[in-house]
Amino acid sequence: MMGRSHSRLVYGRDRPRLRGRYDHYASELVLLYVIEIAAAELVSLGKMAIRAPRLKIADWPSVLAHVKAAKAAGADFLVPRRGAPRI
Repeated sequence: MMGRSHSRLVYGRDRPRLRGRYDHYASELVLLYVIEIAAAELVSLGKMAIRAPRLKIADWPSVLAHVKAAKAAGADFLVPRRGAPRI
C-alpha cells in the first residue's frame, strides 16, 4: 500500500480514490527500476572482477545473458542514466 506522498509522485492529481487497493501500475514501475538497478550492479561487479586482484565468477556468461534479457524486457522503459553505479 502506498502512502499519500508516494501516490502523488506516481499519479499527480489523478490518483485512484480506493485506498489500500493493490496498485498494479506502481508495482510494475518499481519492478522495472529494481531490474535496471540490479542489472547495472551486476555489470559493475563484472568490471570489478577483471581488475586486480582478479575474481573468478562461476558461469559469468549465463549472468550476462540474464542481464541482457532483463534489459531487453524493459527496453522501452526510460531510466535516468548517470553512468555506472559507484562501488
